[in-house]
Amino acid sequence: MTPQKAKLSAGVVFVSTLPGGVTPGQQRAAPKLPEAINRMMSLHDGDRGLLEVVACGKEALGPLRFLLFKREPSGIDEPRRRVASALRSLQAYDMLMEFLALRREISDPVERTGEDAVINAVALKPRADAADRDLKSV
Repeated sequence: MTPQKAKLSAGVVFVSTLPGGVTPGQQRAAPKLPEAINRMMSLHDGDRGLLEVVACGKEALGPLRFLLFKREPSGIDEPRRRVASALRSLQAYDMLMEFLALRREISDPVERTGEDAVINAVALKPRADAADRDLKSV
């Protein structure tokens, strides 16, 4: 085995520049939207996935809208609260307002509890953001 291959198999990335000034490590590190969303929806890697989804920019809006509006019968709310945070970071306030205006008929108490947590995450944080903007303008 040559020294270069040994270093690569041990996880060390050699530095050679590709066209456009991108190193191979940077090329691999670019977040791919489906992988980033899967990570964001994970209870284990969700925060890292949230950052990756926001890094994807406006192309993430469609999938994020779908995930925010998708009901979760298990009552687990953390992934959808992350979705709300990502939408807020991408300044998709119209989608958040649309979600708040949605009429809900949920009879299951477990699902209702999770839905209420998501609604609160969507509704409360923009008000805090608006208060921050008001304080900065003083």
